[in-house]
Amino acid sequence: MASHRCVSMVEDELKKLQIEYRSVELGEVELLKNITDLQRHLLQGVLLQSGLELMNSSNDDLISEIKRVVQDWIDLSDIVPEETYSAYLKRKLNHDYSYLSQIFSVEEDTTLERYIITQRIERVKQLIADDKLSISDITYKMHYSSVPHLCNQFKKYTGITPVQFRHSVGQEKV
Repeated sequence: MASHRCVSMVEDELKKLQIEYRSVELGEVELLKNITDLQRHLLQGVLLQSGLELMNSSNDDLISEIKRVVQDWIDLSDIVPEETYSAYLKRKLNHDYSYLSQIFSVEEDTTLERYIITQRIERVKQLIADDKLSISDITYKMHYSSVPHLCNQFKKYTGITPVQFRHSVGQEKV
């Protein structure tokens, strides 16, 4: 009887938090889409009050590890010998890149490649804002094949060129 009450309570809380789910069984919930950090925090609080605990799937741990390794690869880009991100991830996480990419895409609703590009662009923005390196130096530091490649990718993801970004950051400092 207690298990039925637990399942009903979890279903009620999911509905209150507007979290879409496919099924709720004792010890497992199958969600239809990823939930926000706020929804996760609120759900965890409600479950704790009822003596239940929100457990992360093993994929959550792997996703966190992928994100950490990607950030390491980006942060160490000027120290680490040039190595593709796929080779670096495979070496650091001991999984084939295709497996990591598949898990990441399912769990994060974006491709691993797009995530990496977004993180690289964020690092490029930081380097541009620091105003210590030229665009050519940033291209080299971040292992882009050419300045036009960096500029095209930057514009695709931000809507402006690196030079326009540098000018906008410079105007904000004044």
